[in-house]
Amino acid sequence: MTVAVTGAMFSNCDIPALGCGYTAQEVYYVASGASVFDRPALTGMPDIPSDRGFILAYGASHGGKSLLWYVSELLFAYFLTEACGLPPRQMGLILGASLLLNGASDLFGGRILDHWLRTPADAGRLQVVGAILAGATFAAFGLAGLVPASGRFAFALSSIVLFRLTYTLLDLPQNALLALTTGDDAARGRLSSLRYIFAGVAGVVVSGAIAPLLRRSDATTGPVIFAVFSAVLAACAAGSAIWLWRYLRRRTPPRLTTLAPRADGAEPDAAPSPRRWPIFLIMFVISITLSVFARLEPYFISFGLKSSLDGGALMIGGTVASLACQPFWAWLVRRRSLLSVLRVATIGLAASALAFGLAVRLGPAPAALCGLAWGWTCGGVLMSLWALAASSARSADGSRGAASTFGLLTFSTKVALALSAFWIGEFLARGDYRTDAGGRLLGLMTASPMVGAAISLALSAFIRPTGAGRRERPVLALRQEPTCP
Repeated sequence: MTVAVTGAMFSNCDIPALGCGYTAQEVYYVASGASVFDRPALTGMPDIPSDRGFILAYGASHGGKSLLWYVSELLFAYFLTEACGLPPRQMGLILGASLLLNGASDLFGGRILDHWLRTPADAGRLQVVGAILAGATFAAFGLAGLVPASGRFAFALSSIVLFRLTYTLLDLPQNALLALTTGDDAARGRLSSLRYIFAGVAGVVVSGAIAPLLRRSDATTGPVIFAVFSAVLAACAAGSAIWLWRYLRRRTPPRLTTLAPRADGAEPDAAPSPRRWPIFLIMFVISITLSVFARLEPYFISFGLKSSLDGGALMIGGTVASLACQPFWAWLVRRRSLLSVLRVATIGLAASALAFGLAVRLGPAPAALCGLAWGWTCGGVLMSLWALAASSARSADGSRGAASTFGLLTFSTKVALALSAFWIGEFLARGDYRTDAGGRLLGLMTASPMVGAAISLALSAFIRPTGAGRRERPVLALRQEPTCP
């Protein structure tokens, strides 16, 4: 027999008191509950135990992938200008074109890989192939400094192109696991937060390692150091991908969720999936916004701040906040919806940009606070966007593939990064940013996030599909043990 209790919430200790045979694990969320966009996770409900081994392996593999990405963003530009002697405008064109190629590879590769990415084990296996190929091309780029000068540019350009193409095979399966291994939005928020924690650690490692390497290298030892450094990072990416694949192959595919199963056995969040196109457009706008800020930040620190202490406080505050904020945003997703969290973080992003423009030049403490606010809100915006993309890939009829969904998302990101690279190159070339850093640079770094946040808030109104508004109040059903008299 089933006893329906409307509008009541029970903690673990309350349920046994209702009568013989009832336990906390037998509370179910019924299909007629609130929309996945409006309802928070049920408070007082027991969490289904998460797979800690998978979470650790997944986070490590994402960190390994992030090592390659961060170093490619930092060292490719440096190598083209310093080792190959290219002017900055040509360097920007080459990097922008390679990002456009990478985005096109994600777009078409996602559609093709949908046929092979059906389970977490499929994603793990394909990620290993991508990690080995991308790691090999990345290590090859590291050898470019040892190639004779006459063929160095051609070798470097070829290895960059091959790396961008093979990186798709590493990136898309790893991203698809965010959708293939989660059962509700709160779990997606948690796993997305974990990704950013491991990616942040990878960024700290790369930032801490590159500066000493650059300072200690010279024309003789520099190419050798770059080659060894690239090979070590490639090995880390391949090794972490193999670890995840072996875990997925030997164990039951994980299904992380924060909600108890429904009485009919259906998915707990079978409500209509969010529209994908607003998510992609918001990611495009946000990526341009963050890229403009990040690419101009070194110039502003060098020429716009009064002391190096202010610049260090700004960068350290942003890095610390981007890591420390993720548990908070994951906690908020459990009590709100992903869409609500996205809007809250976007408003915070605009406010932090305004505070940056007004207070960043007032001293180390205001600069650190500006960095903390910026990193904190950026982390919330990106986490919620990735989790919403995973939610859109888990449609009720299964018609939307995870690979194609994330292929479109990363395509939006990389096109935005490429356009940002072109734009920043022209912006810097058209004025004296060294003497007017407190004017032109600061103005663009302040206005760009505010405009991007306003556009993103407007687009967020279209994420919820028609008819996905608030439904009737959730009903809790208590199933009776058959052993009860």
